[in-house]
Amino acid sequence: MVFRGQSAALMLPVILGLMAVLATFFALQTTQKVFELQESIGLANSELTVFVPSTPGLTPSDTDPAVKRALDLLHNSAGLGRIEVLSREATRALIEGTLGSAIQPHVPLPSILSVKRARRGDLDVAALGVALDRAAPGSLLDDNAALRTNLQAARAAEMAKGAALLVTVLIVVSITAALVIGQSVEMQGEVIDVLYVAGASDRVILSQFVGFTLRSALLGVAVGALGGWTLQLAYWPRVLSEPNTLLPLQAPVMLVVILLLVLASVGSARWNVLRKLKRTF
Repeated sequence: MVFRGQSAALMLPVILGLMAVLATFFALQTTQKVFELQESIGLANSELTVFVPSTPGLTPSDTDPAVKRALDLLHNSAGLGRIEVLSREATRALIEGTLGSAIQPHVPLPSILSVKRARRGDLDVAALGVALDRAAPGSLLDDNAALRTNLQAARAAEMAKGAALLVTVLIVVSITAALVIGQSVEMQGEVIDVLYVAGASDRVILSQFVGFTLRSALLGVAVGALGGWTLQLAYWPRVLSEPNTLLPLQAPVMLVVILLLVLASVGSARWNVLRKLKRTF
């Protein structure tokens, strides 16, 4: 009978639902960004980039003697897989994206080779770089070390930001549940008096409030988590195109968020009711 007609208490599932939308969306957004960064790190780990200065007057990469010598060396090197020469359009887009307006039209573009590492190959990157410079003077071998460092730092920052957002939402949920349940305890003072006169123990009274909070939390958080998941699908539909890769990663994250929100709500309500009962009665 507790909470019947109490508008403040009936707002609890609505408030928790809104908090669940935010928490789920933030958590899934963090998972998405970390997944994308992890993919980029894996790509940087598995590939090398070779820059070969172009011979003046020769624009097509496949006819440049320097590129041919570099390709011959790479094809005969152990520990390497697929080797691809970037097209002139891709090369220009890559360099312009890096240098911007600093690139001049009359400056010949280098040839860029994308080299895949073999899965189980043993590769000496330093020795390969020296050999490339001998075969095609001026060639530069980039093992993406700087890129990996930046990506790893971005991944750590993204995880820290997502954790901070989730903790903030959990704190807000705890405070909200405490305020709503606390207000309801004050409004239900006469009901509690009647329960005490009837012989009800603190445990029974506590179970009424905690049970209501649990039901409200399950209802509000479940609906809110579904809303957050829907927003994430609209924002990042890749989950549907690659379910075998992403669903096993994001589904547990959403379940953990739901569990944390429910526990925060119930724990806050239990502590608040016990504190008020001991103080008042």
